[in-house]
Amino acid sequence: MQFMPETATRYSLRNPHDPKSAIDAGARYFRDLIRKFDGRIDLALAAYNAGEGAVEAFRKGRSLRLANGRVINPAKAITGGIPPYRETREYVRSAIGFLSNNVTPSTKWSGLSPSHKHNDIAHTSRDFTIDLMANDNVSSLLLSHKVGAVFIEIP
Repeated sequence: MQFMPETATRYSLRNPHDPKSAIDAGARYFRDLIRKFDGRIDLALAAYNAGEGAVEAFRKGRSLRLANGRVINPAKAITGGIPPYRETREYVRSAIGFLSNNVTPSTKWSGLSPSHKHNDIAHTSRDFTIDLMANDNVSSLLLSHKVGAVFIEIP
């Protein structure tokens, strides 16, 4: 999990290299994003990737000036909320596809081989791996559904 310093502080994440703490903070942050965007998983994913401010700027057609002087959405475009950044759009598409079982995650996105089977994990440079197993509730997930709770068990 990667965190901007402000987000890490907001979720009391002191050591982002501690998997348990990072996953806990990331799950709480994603829960809050889902609430903020009224259950819209696509917007929550976009905000997780590109930032809440970017999603709000493209959702409402406003410009946003960052502390470093960079301007987000200078043309005040309205895209429905998902910023027109290739990385963000691919991130949202891949995650939604993975959740709905319509797309196999790419090796770039997940660190898994495209033909992976349970416990057949590709070797990566990551410190740990989370093996996600879809169930009937996840495979039928639609963007209009609100998420109540998601659990990831780490042995």
